[in-house]
This record gives sequence, C-alpha cells and structure tokens, in this order.
Amino acid sequence: MKSLRRWTRLTVIAAAVALIAQQAGAQVINQIPDTALVVVRVASLQKTSGKIASLAQKIGIAQMVPQLQDPMAALTQKMHDPKGINKDGEAAFVYLNPDVAGGDKRKSMLILIPVSDYTAFLTNLHESKTEGDITSGKFTDDNDTTYAAHWGDYAVISPTREVVATKPTAMLKVQGVAAKELAEKDLAVYANFAQIRAIAIPALQKNRELIMSKIEEAVNTMQQRQAAAPADPNAPAANPQATLAIKDMINQGLNLAQQFLQDTESVTWGLNLSDDGVKSSLVAEFAANSYLGQLASTAKNTDRPLLSDLPANNYLFLTGASIDSERIGKIIDDIGTPIIKNLKTAGVDTAGLEKYVGGLKQFYSATQTVQMGVVAPSGALGQEALFQSVGVLTGNADQIVPAMHDMSESQAGLGQLLGQPKDQTKVTLTPNAKTIEGVSFDRVQTQFNFGNNTPQGAQAQQMLNILYGPDGLNLYSGKVDDKHVVVAAGANDAMIAKTVQSAKANADAVGKLEQLKMVNAQLPASRLAVFYFPIDNLVTTGVAYAKQFGLPIQIQLPPTLPPIGASHSTEASAYRLDGFVPAPLVQSLVAAGMQAFMAMQGGAGGAQPAGPGGL
Repeated sequence: MKSLRRWTRLTVIAAAVALIAQQAGAQVINQIPDTALVVVRVASLQKTSGKIASLAQKIGIAQMVPQLQDPMAALTQKMHDPKGINKDGEAAFVYLNPDVAGGDKRKSMLILIPVSDYTAFLTNLHESKTEGDITSGKFTDDNDTTYAAHWGDYAVISPTREVVATKPTAMLKVQGVAAKELAEKDLAVYANFAQIRAIAIPALQKNRELIMSKIEEAVNTMQQRQAAAPADPNAPAANPQATLAIKDMINQGLNLAQQFLQDTESVTWGLNLSDDGVKSSLVAEFAANSYLGQLASTAKNTDRPLLSDLPANNYLFLTGASIDSERIGKIIDDIGTPIIKNLKTAGVDTAGLEKYVGGLKQFYSATQTVQMGVVAPSGALGQEALFQSVGVLTGNADQIVPAMHDMSESQAGLGQLLGQPKDQTKVTLTPNAKTIEGVSFDRVQTQFNFGNNTPQGAQAQQMLNILYGPDGLNLYSGKVDDKHVVVAAGANDAMIAKTVQSAKANADAVGKLEQLKMVNAQLPASRLAVFYFPIDNLVTTGVAYAKQFGLPIQIQLPPTLPPIGASHSTEASAYRLDGFVPAPLVQSLVAAGMQAFMAMQGGAGGAQPAGPGGL
C-alpha cells in the first residue's frame, strides 16, 4: 500500500510535469512501449496553464483556489522546482501490461518526462546511484526508490528497474481517429485494446460459467421465496421460464461484451480548455472490417436540425436523433433473434417478446427522427407527475402509432417472462382518449400495483405515484399529419397543445435560441443525435420543490443560461460522444452556490430564483 500511495503521488507529479509541456507533435508516443495498457498524455504546459488560469478566473473559482491563478508556478513549487525539465516537450504516464512488465500490478508503470538536461534532471534524485544506464534514487518527500533512464529526449522513471532497464524495440503505434485525438487535446487518455483484450477476453471466458451459475442461483432463490409465500396475494408464483429467460439474456449480454473486446482497437477520452468552456470527447474506434466497425462506418450522420418540431419551453433534458432504420433493424435482429430462438427451443412462451421485438422493428423502420424533451414540473408532489415529457416523431405516422401500441401492450408480458407478478403491471389501451388542437390522441395507461400490505410495497407504490402521478403512467400518442406524431407522458393538455402547434409549424423554435446556438457551435455539425442538459432549470426546479419541504433556499440564476450539450456521431470506423460545458453556466452556478451558502450562514438574503429562459 505504501508503494501504491507513493506512485499515486508520482502520477500526480507526472500530470503536473505534463502540464508544463508545450505540444511538439506526438514525440512522447514514439517512446511508449507497445505493451502499454493505458496512456495519459498532457500537452502544452505554458499554454494549458494559461488556459486553466483564464478559465478559473472567468468562472469565479480562482480566488477560492489560489493555485489556479498560476498552475505552473504552483505545481513546480510543489515539486521543489525540479531541474532539467524541458518545458517545450510533452509528457505521459503509462500503465503497462503487468504480464509483460514483471507481473507486479502495482509497479507496472512508467512516467516519461521531457528533459533539456538529463544530468541536471538526475540531481532531483537523492541518494542516487548509477549502474550502467540506470540511476536509482529517491525524490524529495519519498522514501521508496525510483529508477530512471534516458530514452531519446525523455527521462523515463518507474518503481520497477526492469521497466526502464532496456528501451523496448516495439513501440506503441496509434493510428486513425485516436491519433488525431491524442494530438489535438490538452489532456488525453488512451486505452490500448491490443493489450487489454489479451487480458480481458481470457478472464471473461474463464469467469463466464461462474457468472452464469451465480445468476441461476440468484433466480432460483427468488423463485423459492415466491413459492414459499402463498399467503401473500401479491407474491408471484414460481416461474421456471423466468430462470431460462434471464439466463439467456445475461448470456447474450456476455456475448456482446466479448464482441466489444474483440472488435475494439482503442478508446480515447480527451479534454480541451478555453474561455468559452470545456470540450470533451469519448471515442471508441473499431477494426474497420469488424462487426462494430462496419456498423459505425455505414452510419449516416446528418447536419439537419434535430429539434425542429419541439416548442421552446422549460426543459430538464432535450434530445433529438436521426434514425438509420436499416442499421438499427440489423442490431435488433442480431440481438433479439438468438434470444427468441433459444427460449423457444427451451419451451418458453415467447409471444410477448416476439410482439415487442416486432413492434420495435416496425417503429424504427417507420421513424426518421425522434425528438423528446423532459418538461420541468411545477405542481405539488403527488398531485401531478414528476416525470413529464413531450416528443415529436417524424416518418410514416400510420406505421409509427400501431408499432408503439404493440410495444406498450407487450410490456406486461415481458415483465412476466422475467418473473414479474402477473397483476403487478396492468396496461390498458384506450383509442381516441381525447382530442387536442384537432388531433385525436390514443392513451396507453400503465398502472403499477406493488401492494400496500408490506412496507416495501407501500414505499415502492408511493415513489411511483410521485414519479408518474396517482393515475399511473399515461402515454398519449396522436397523428398530427402523415409525417408527424406527437407523444406525451405525464404532461398536461396545455403542454401537449403547445407541442402539436410546434409540430405543425416546424419552426425550429428550440434551435433558434441563442443559448443553444452557442453550445452547437462547439459540437460537431454532422451527427446522429444531440443531447442538452439545462442545469439551470434543474437547479430552479429542485429549489422550488425544496421549498415545499420548508427549506429556505434562495438562488438567483440568469434567465438564458446555455445548457451542457453533447452529440453522438461516427467518424470512419469509430463512434464518438462529444460534449461541451459552457463557462457562463459554471460561472453562474458557482455564484449561485456562494449566494445560497452565504444566505444559510446568515449573510445577505438571496433573491428569488429568476424564471428559466425557455429551454
């Protein structure tokens, strides 16, 4: 443990050194052994230090954390002003495959530090001793021995002599999208699946039988408890088919995990800082001829608006997606068909599952875009649904609505297939339940019955009533025209009417908001899906409900703050998730947090929360 803590400290030091590094191509990658499992690379010390200081000042935390006013100075002071470091280089922390690097998982690591004078760098080691090309010694404040060697323009240090004793001849080769990510980001983490799969796949295969036996044991225990409680009218009867169904679904999940390990070449996560905010990217890159690689390369990104039919409103979450029906249909077939086949062979009644999968395939084959917003609730808890959403589906409306009905009606059967009590969920379809703005809406009502004769059942029932309202989950769907379907869950008639009007107008009211434009400018223009998290609305809604419980929280937020944004897209044979956290949002949240803290400490009273700004 002592050694692990010490190398945790050295890892922090490595990050500090890396922050001092000026980007100089990808030189550090050329010094990394191909046995690396994970690489952390940080570039542009002077530049990144300035970015951190500027951003910290803008969002209002520089005074609270003085080190952020000049990160480079603070870090080098913490490191006792290390000698010989090249501040124009880049640095990396590398965790190696322990099966290759000596077998000690705690010590299979190295740090590459750019040096301008290696001899001067060695003076940072006390009690040093040089044998051949290896120098051993101790850094200030450390009691354990560090081993150092000189590889090219870098000092390489490790707690294991064997790691640095001989410079490897086979170096890590990063290609494709991952190479671009490592070169462009201020901070990047790279996972090398050529090494990871060599460890993970055998471990998965070795433990697969154990995992399945534990699943079977757990399901059998549940069935035995159900069979032993006939006096409880809400207890489900023992269902041997549930054991088979759950086991097969878990087995298919393990197959998918193995497929991911086999097809993946790398996963990278990176950050870029600016005065506008923080941009992030998560990229999974697959072999071009693999199953997942071909799915990625055949995906069809789009640059058209993905929220053009939703109304401007106070939302907690927004998403829009372009549907590639052929690709999604293939995924549904590849996952669902084996499960249905195996269950049928075992004598399990799969009618409900087949109806659901059929409805799902029809839904995606008929749908072109999905647009959905979770509405910020404002009513009293328990009197209206806490979860309220509206959406607009575009495509073939005459096929979308019945497909949704098939999926909804088969949900109870799916629950029973997995061992759910028969009467615990009741689904009722009511055609033409109501008409709003000239549109006839069908209602699919899902009512939950967990029973009130046990504390657990009563508590579960209470939570569901708060979440969906006392009338259960009501999903309304209505055909606006041949190409548009409006759906709503928990939303009131006024919100549904507003959504119908917006779907008819197709005016892109949400996309035209300035706060959304600011976020979109930082995300890829071509994508499969977008996601927005208006944190200001979430805070305002939380404060309003806190006041219902008598908590005197006073927070003031500007009315038009930009949301956190993200987009999902593909690039070559890679899937990527890009995100952006706007600096004005963080700045306002920090100020509001300080305001609330001062108010609770008896300082100046906070103002009432400002109204959300239409997003």
